[in-house]
Amino acid sequence: MSTLDPPAHAHVPAQLAARRVDATARALVRSWRLTVLGTTCFVGVWVALMALAVVVDDLLYLPVLAMMAVASAYNVRRFVPRASDERPSGVALASRDAAEVRTRLRAHTEVDVPEQIHLTADPFVRIGDDGVLRIGLPVALCLDAADVSTLVEDATLAHTLASRPPAAGARRIAEGRLGRGLRDGPERASRRLLAGLDARADAFYEALDESVQAVREERSAAWAPTLVRHGLVVEAWWLVLQRWVVPALEERHLPVRAFSGARDLLAAATELRLTDVPVVAATPLLPAHRAEAYEEAVARTLSARPDGLQEVTWVDHAPAVLLPMWRRTVARGLVAVARAVGEPRPATLGTLIEVLEQGWGETIAASLADPLGAPDDVSGVIPDLLAAATWLAGLEAPGARLSWSWPFGPMLDTPDRDGLDAGAAAAAALGELARTGGMSGYRHLLREHGVDLDTPMWLDEGAGPEADRVIASVVAHTGWRKNVVLVLSEQALRVFEDSYVESVRRDVRLRMVGPHETLEPLMSAVEDGAAGDPTVEVQVRDVVHAELASVLGGIYWRLRVWTVDGTTRIHAAGDPGLVEQVLEHLLQDRLRTRWTHLPTRLRTARFWFTSIVLGLGNLLVLTGPIGWVTGDASAPDALATSALGLGVLLLVLLPGAVLSGVAARRAARATGHLRPAPRHAGARRRTGAG
Repeated sequence: MSTLDPPAHAHVPAQLAARRVDATARALVRSWRLTVLGTTCFVGVWVALMALAVVVDDLLYLPVLAMMAVASAYNVRRFVPRASDERPSGVALASRDAAEVRTRLRAHTEVDVPEQIHLTADPFVRIGDDGVLRIGLPVALCLDAADVSTLVEDATLAHTLASRPPAAGARRIAEGRLGRGLRDGPERASRRLLAGLDARADAFYEALDESVQAVREERSAAWAPTLVRHGLVVEAWWLVLQRWVVPALEERHLPVRAFSGARDLLAAATELRLTDVPVVAATPLLPAHRAEAYEEAVARTLSARPDGLQEVTWVDHAPAVLLPMWRRTVARGLVAVARAVGEPRPATLGTLIEVLEQGWGETIAASLADPLGAPDDVSGVIPDLLAAATWLAGLEAPGARLSWSWPFGPMLDTPDRDGLDAGAAAAAALGELARTGGMSGYRHLLREHGVDLDTPMWLDEGAGPEADRVIASVVAHTGWRKNVVLVLSEQALRVFEDSYVESVRRDVRLRMVGPHETLEPLMSAVEDGAAGDPTVEVQVRDVVHAELASVLGGIYWRLRVWTVDGTTRIHAAGDPGLVEQVLEHLLQDRLRTRWTHLPTRLRTARFWFTSIVLGLGNLLVLTGPIGWVTGDASAPDALATSALGLGVLLLVLLPGAVLSGVAARRAARATGHLRPAPRHAGARRRTGAG
């Protein structure tokens, strides 16, 4: 009997978990079928209307109905599961190494180990649909063969559970990229359909994990220490990846022995007794020198542009990768300080400590934080800024240099003192600031290491605040031209206009793959300075006033930007939430919004009123000429029908006029220019006259 088979006398937990997997899988498949059936019905409706138009010999509507049928058919195609275009990541092991790995795994497990084995950049073990065993290189370097064999058993179990019906069909649906191009669109009905499918897919994967856990518990308890050690490997690799490897790739550097860094970090943490669980393998899956031979090839899979990367060792990592980042961080921080206090301050560490002690931390953090990020992202802005300034100020000390020490990473060495971890020192300083309101202990620590708080920091050429960062972009309109893209960056609002053909291609791609894949190339080109000259460019510092309004029942939004040189008008369809969020970050009190935060019921009523009026008015406007062309109506009747339609269309302005009047009246009352009439005013006048 295989070790994956649960004991015959204790089937209940595993069986219940397996039933839940089947139930959630059937729910997902059923929901997907209903979604496809509903979208297919729209195609049937348009085809039936086309047949009716042919039967009654009214071919005028036939082209429009045909276009709607084709569009509905394409919408059905969005909900057909589709395999990922990405090729499976990983580097195949050489035949000799693969044979050795299989031999070592089979010594600890009875499951069938696949013949093909790939090493991947993630710290997990899994078996793909192609039957290839994929082992994360951090796992191969850090864990014993016995621990890896336990993870292979779990991967085999998960693969077996997910490959049998109905779970196989549910997994194909969940991973089929349903709703391509609709997830970021303005269509609320499509988002609701996708939200239901996503919720059932999450429930299916949760049940799948519970099923694997149930079978684990029915085995022996030997798997528990393995999961603890594997969890430490995962944490160590994500720490190395996010803190040091990703910044290196962004600077177009490739860390040498990147995955060995996780092993060295765990070994140093164990030696310093920072963890009670020894992790580093005594008998790894592959000898260290042979596993390290695959590191460069696997590390290149982490980058979308692996060509042209310059190799960098851990010793040179801080000067080559981190030092330019610290300079950019401090340069942006000094700009935020000048905005907060209202005047430029010297580029010294003492300046930053002083403004933090004066209570400007939240204002500086709000200025530096990503306007589209989560609120929790603000918490790390000030620690990163203070740590970067500490590194730069420390390097100005005589004889100071950067070194590398696991598990801490970069260290600041001075001739008379041991290494200083500026990141840990900055975190302790902010803790002291929160407790006492000052940083006297931090100042004393820096003086002990020879750091002068008043020495200007060297920010390098081009590392100052001149580099622009693009925040967001949207498809918009100016006047009657539709082929316009609005790009919002930290320094400017840019409008790029394409030709008609390019705009049509962009709109089609926008509907097919979504806004991110469509607009990302332009955003990257703007950051790199390769986007060309925009049609309109308004510097953020030149904006005197801006107004963002939701118009036509919330179907469109309008942005007007006033500068000393004139006014720029931009409008677009959809929700203005993204644009409002970015502009509030850029313009702050210079931005005024209108009707973007109405109550939900009022916003819904306004939307449906506008939609009905537009539909009825356009129908009446078109019915007059069509009736006159087909001979069903005389010229006066056709003109009267079109005039009635124009009158109905004017009702679109009614909600805006009412809201404007209410807002104006409230503003007048708030400023004292309009006093409400007192109750029983006539009686008071009569009483006073008497």
